[in-house]
Amino acid sequence: MCKLAATVVMLARREQYLAAIASYDRGDPYPFVTLFADGCSPSADAARRLASELRGIAADWKADPAVAGSRSDAVIRRIVDSLVDQPVTTAEQVAARHAVSARAARNGLERSLRTD
Repeated sequence: MCKLAATVVMLARREQYLAAIASYDRGDPYPFVTLFADGCSPSADAARRLASELRGIAADWKADPAVAGSRSDAVIRRIVDSLVDQPVTTAEQVAARHAVSARAARNGLERSLRTD
């Protein structure tokens, strides 16, 4: 993530980036390293905020009746826990990750998508 955010910072500071590259080419890496590090700090802050938001979303989802009302060993509970780490998933991935049948994985995913 730091690499991406640092790249965005460098693109936003085009002139500073070009000067840093020129300095690097002349044997002085300090301006480039500084510019890259300046991009890492906002990236780390954004990652912390995102992690906090994801924990909140997972807590809300666990409180939803479709999850809270399910058995303690239900696939839907494990799906909710794993979506923070892998938010884009398929039934096949859920089945493999949680050692359940493809049908159980699909059922769990479908229950997690219901809003009624």
